[in-house]
Amino acid sequence: MTKFRRLFSVIEPIYWTTDLLIIASYCSAKILSPSEPNVSYICSRYYRAPELIFGATHYTVRIDMWSAGCVIGELLLGRPLFPGGSGVDQLVEIIKVLGTPTPEQVLEMNPQYSEFKFPNVVGCPWEKLIRYRTKDTAFDVLRKLLVYSPKSRASASEILSDSFFADLIFPPPGHPPNATGHLPNGRPAPQFPADFTDEGTFCGYWRGELNCHPVRNAEC
Repeated sequence: MTKFRRLFSVIEPIYWTTDLLIIASYCSAKILSPSEPNVSYICSRYYRAPELIFGATHYTVRIDMWSAGCVIGELLLGRPLFPGGSGVDQLVEIIKVLGTPTPEQVLEMNPQYSEFKFPNVVGCPWEKLIRYRTKDTAFDVLRKLLVYSPKSRASASEILSDSFFADLIFPPPGHPPNATGHLPNGRPAPQFPADFTDEGTFCGYWRGELNCHPVRNAEC
């Protein structure tokens, strides 16, 4: 959906007793227009991209990619990565992990912001923050998604093409080439194309070819 500038703006984990990941809230979803400003106070705080904290009103679907990175990090860590109690505190939590953004990064997040005054903080390596045994490729995904520069964040197609998700796409060793990938619990992964290009998978998702069924949020 990122190809069509569809912005969810509310991406956070919903804890169910099943293995399903459900896109359940479209309350703040919209189609982005480069010429129209947007509100900066959006997204649940723990998953809010730094450019929003800096008050940006012109942003892209890369704020969703930041939120996705926060969710992946939370699944690995077992708790929210950036549990800020306020907007400023949220930025402090981010700086503790990523380090202090450079003036150039701040200007890229919001060219109108000129009041940035934070001490120089050295970031914490992901391997030190998340000490549980996990794939090295998981840290690579976090490094690609959780970066200050929106333009430097990986796109959805780039992340889905990452080797971190290879087990979901390709059959396990010794299985037929047409077999599906597998989930960590050994169950077969949902079938979807391994072509994660903008003209491939995401067009298929948008046309409903992959049998995706969004759930309506009754509170919206």
